[in-house]
Amino acid sequence: MHQEAFTEHFGFVKIGYDLWYERRQAQTANDWGQLALATIDGRAAGVVIGTNQFVPDQGCGYVATLAVLPEFRGQGLGRFLLRHAFAADAARGRKGTILHVDSNNTTPALGLYESAGMRPVMVIDIWHRRLSSRAG
Repeated sequence: MHQEAFTEHFGFVKIGYDLWYERRQAQTANDWGQLALATIDGRAAGVVIGTNQFVPDQGCGYVATLAVLPEFRGQGLGRFLLRHAFAADAARGRKGTILHVDSNNTTPALGLYESAGMRPVMVIDIWHRRLSSRAG
C-alpha cells in the first residue's frame, strides 16, 4: 500500500516489502504501535506511521508516513489519519506532532497539513541538475 501510494512522488524508489520492513525495524525510533491502516470496503486505502524520532529532544510525535491510495484521495481519509496521529500523540502526552513534506509533491498534502492547523517551522530548498550522459 505504501509503495503504491508514493509511486508518483519525486525521488521515490520502489523497494520490496522485506527491505522496507527491515529498514523500519532497524530504526531505533520505530514503534509499530503507531501504525494505523485505514480500509474501505475491505481494501487497504491509507496508512499513517508514527515514530518516536522527535520525542527525546522536542517532546513531539513524528508522522513518518501518511499515504492514501490515489483512488481514495479527496474523500477526507488523509485528514482522518492525520487527526488520528494528533490524537495518539496527545494521548501519549506529547506536546505536538511533526512531519516533513515535499511541498511540490503530486498531491495537495501541504494544503491538508495547513488546514489541519500545522504550520511550517523550517523550509528547505533542494536543487538538482540532470547531467547528460555522453556516449564515448
